[in-house]
Amino acid sequence: MSMPRLTSTIIVSAACAALAACAGAGPQTTPPAGTANAAGAPHGASAYRGERTTSASARTTMSTNAVTCTPVVTAAHGPLTAAVVATSTIDHATVDATGCDIGIYVGPSSNGQKVDHTAVHDATQYGFYVDQAQNLTIDHTQVYKIGVHDGSGNFAPNGVQWGVGIYFSGASGSIDHTDIYQYQKNGTAFNCLWDATTGACAKPSSVSVQHSTATGLGPVNYIAQNGFQYWDSTAPTFQQNTSSNNSYDNPQDPVYNHQATGYLFLCTNVSSAQQLQKQHNTATNDDIPFYVDNNPADC
Repeated sequence: MSMPRLTSTIIVSAACAALAACAGAGPQTTPPAGTANAAGAPHGASAYRGERTTSASARTTMSTNAVTCTPVVTAAHGPLTAAVVATSTIDHATVDATGCDIGIYVGPSSNGQKVDHTAVHDATQYGFYVDQAQNLTIDHTQVYKIGVHDGSGNFAPNGVQWGVGIYFSGASGSIDHTDIYQYQKNGTAFNCLWDATTGACAKPSSVSVQHSTATGLGPVNYIAQNGFQYWDSTAPTFQQNTSSNNSYDNPQDPVYNHQATGYLFLCTNVSSAQQLQKQHNTATNDDIPFYVDNNPADC
């Protein structure tokens, strides 16, 4: 499936710094849950696509502690660094990713990797980056403080469009009893690996999520966050999850004000917001609790 490229990039520029939300194109008014906006475009005001950064200088730098960051090359975003490159089961661990782009990186050769009872914190861009890996299991895990940090290594979120707790790119797996909070942009983003030339979906993600939470920072006046996001991907099982406090309140930004979303499903196997609600997924204090768009023109 191809997709209109309406959402924001993570390229940092002076223009982006001047915009409170630094978000991409989207509806100027909140559409009803489960519908496309009047233009037929996806709900792009707050969706995270995550474009490739232009250079290392675009990423936030900071002083670090004893963390060693390992270089990795991702299919979607090019060179990044990771505190842990997963090669075996990770159990009852704490991953301090201060100074690294990624907390735990799971690469294309991985199949059946397990992460259990683990805490991942203080990565600059991603808590987990799951890059075409298959059958990853994340269970009873906490992911937090993912996003921009200041020169002392303290979490200092702003309007730059990165900071995702758990990111899947053309990958598959399951998440259970996992809590994601204090993220800058998204709790999760389960995205297709899109073709860099055509924009077509080359490899969808497939991720089941149960008994998990995504708790935003809102209301905030600098970024439109999302709790759980699927884009050009599938959710075999998605039930008994909780999204809360994804709220963007900035009257000076009339295009994106109040466009943060709890459950953002774009071009997926989920048919409606009502389907999500019937599976006991709840939203509290999110600007838009549920948004589902499967309009063929958008996919």
